[in-house]
Amino acid sequence: MSLILLFVSCTRSYRGERERSVREIKNMARDWEEAQWRAEGWPESQFQRASAVDPKLKLMVPQIEGEKRVTCADYGPKSGCIVVIYGETRTLRFAITKFASEGQAKKMAWAMKEWWFDDYVFDGVRGEPVLEDFVKEVYQARKVTKFPN
Repeated sequence: MSLILLFVSCTRSYRGERERSVREIKNMARDWEEAQWRAEGWPESQFQRASAVDPKLKLMVPQIEGEKRVTCADYGPKSGCIVVIYGETRTLRFAITKFASEGQAKKMAWAMKEWWFDDYVFDGVRGEPVLEDFVKEVYQARKVTKFPN
């Protein structure tokens, strides 16, 4: 195996291809994450519902190096988290987390005392009246009042 890797490495160098910088690799990873989100994360119809209420709504993957961001690792290995992306409405940011099932989303919403809709949890919404009203109005998001079975 190492012989193959050495051959590939030498071939790349011989052909004059330069190695990619760390910044380029990070940008490629971020682009891939955004493509995954579009492919499996937030359906266009749901984005249109939200942008009808707030035309300035933004969905984004944080790009600032030192910016604190929530990742699937923050929810734990058995949470069922698939992807996390951020929404911004009226200059307030919140995380939209997709889980593998509605049951896992409800359990996580109950544990975090946050709002949920289908297999999504809206993280960072609790205690922000503007965001709470937004997720209730657009998605009929709910809070879990008792532990889901």
